[in-house]
Amino acid sequence: MVGLVLANIVYARSPKMVIFGNSITENWVKFHPAFFEENGFKGCGISGETTSQMLLRFEDNVVKTSPQMVLILGGINDIAENDGPYTEDKTFSNISEMARIAADAGIEVYLGSVLPTSNIYWRKSIENVPDKIDSLNDRIRGMAAEKGYTYVDFNSHLAMPDRSLNPELTKDGLHPTPPGYTVMEALLLPILP
Repeated sequence: MVGLVLANIVYARSPKMVIFGNSITENWVKFHPAFFEENGFKGCGISGETTSQMLLRFEDNVVKTSPQMVLILGGINDIAENDGPYTEDKTFSNISEMARIAADAGIEVYLGSVLPTSNIYWRKSIENVPDKIDSLNDRIRGMAAEKGYTYVDFNSHLAMPDRSLNPELTKDGLHPTPPGYTVMEALLLPILP
């Protein structure tokens, strides 16, 4: 029993991977805690956060926990204009900076695509959401290729032909339900060392 407690302390200090993001990450931990526990992962998601806010806590929530790997999942709340007008360059710069900080700390970088959605349900006035998601994902994918990071394409496996989130995998059109996270897990685990 003592060994088990010690193992948990070590795990809590140094996870294999931190999955870092917003409500999509927060819900992932809530719906599938066993996925995180069994794989030595730590979920660090805060609902509503933009990439600017994520960048501010990246050092404390990721680097200081000394994981082997980080999966960065962010961008949809930027597009939703949760923290002011959306600028793709700024969002991309924030994601790039988080990846650079991780890489400089010796943490292997995984960049998750922004998940598909046809609209922002809490801000219906936002236009061309699928186009903005595709454009940002193209840049994230390109950065991953250029820098030697791993791009995880959740988007195309969750999307319908109209670029909405598969209704069988969501209730609100933006956040996955447990079956959606099962799809994401099946994409992530095989590409990890």
